[in-house]
Parts: sequence; structure tokens; C-alpha cells
Amino acid sequence: MLPEVGGRGQERLLESVVAIHGRGDAALVCANFLAGAGVGTLALSDDVESSSALGRSLGLAARNPDCTVAVGDGAGADVVVVVGALIPASLPPRSTVIWGAARDGGATLAHLPPGRGCVACLAALAASEPESDDPSIVLGTMLALEALRALLALDAGDGARLVRFDLERSGAEVLPFPACPACA
Repeated sequence: MLPEVGGRGQERLLESVVAIHGRGDAALVCANFLAGAGVGTLALSDDVESSSALGRSLGLAARNPDCTVAVGDGAGADVVVVVGALIPASLPPRSTVIWGAARDGGATLAHLPPGRGCVACLAALAASEPESDDPSIVLGTMLALEALRALLALDAGDGARLVRFDLERSGAEVLPFPACPACA
């Protein structure tokens, strides 16, 4: 139990489904934090699975015996986490979408509220951000925290936002979310 979350919040997490797409350490760090926080189901894309040994993902369930780990696209997930440039072909329309990419000296994170997640938006963001594995542990942590904010409804009233983190200066810059011709 997490005292800061309380009983109702912990029940909400246990009933939640989070889909994670991408590969590398950031996806695995995110999955580990979400399992440890009490998320009930983690749906890992084949890319997450192929980027690690199967035993590492099965270790997520050991971290939290109430967490079910499945391989799949997470259709109907409450939150979809996308790491880097491996954008899924479609996104559930009622899901909050969290996207992030590590870059030299920092990371970029996007939050798209339910109904706003668009494959074209994510593809454009991924194309505009040069990827790096440098701060992948930091990125995975940030993605997990943002997913928990959405699951616990701590992001109420937040619109789509884009934040660039500079780890060298310990700062963050909120950027205007680029207009998308597909979902405008």
C-alpha cells in the first residue's frame, strides 16, 4: 500500500490497465515502477518483450503479485505509454496517451488526454526528436509518474501538453503542442 495514494487510489490502480509500447530500458523502467505502484494489468507490446529477456517481464509480476503481465497491444487500456519512435498502428480512443523520448542531456514528454491521442501526432513528435539512450532510466521514471497521474485523476483539467526536460540545467520547458493536420 502506498499511504500517499490511499485505499481508493490503490483500488483504482489495481483495476487499471496500462499498455506500454516501445523498446529499451525506458519501457522496462516504466513497467517496473507501474507494477510496483500497484497497476493491475500491464500489456507489453512485442517490442517491449523483444527488447528484454522474457524473464525480466515475468519479474514484474513478482514485484507485485496482483499485477498481471500480458503481451499485446492493450486494446481498451486506461493509459497507453509510448516510448520513442515505435508508434503503434492505432490508439484506443478513450485512453490517455503518454509519449516520451530520451535525447542527449534530457527527455521530451507528451501528455494527450482521452480522445486526443493521435498516431499522426505521435509520429510527428517522434520524427522531430533525435533519440538517445542516455537518460533512459530518467525517461522511464517520468513516463511512469505521468501514467500514475492519469490513472489517479491527478491530471484533471490538463490539456495536451509537451514538456522538454534538460537534465544538465535541471530545468523543464513547457512547449506549445504542435498542431496536427490529422486530428487538429
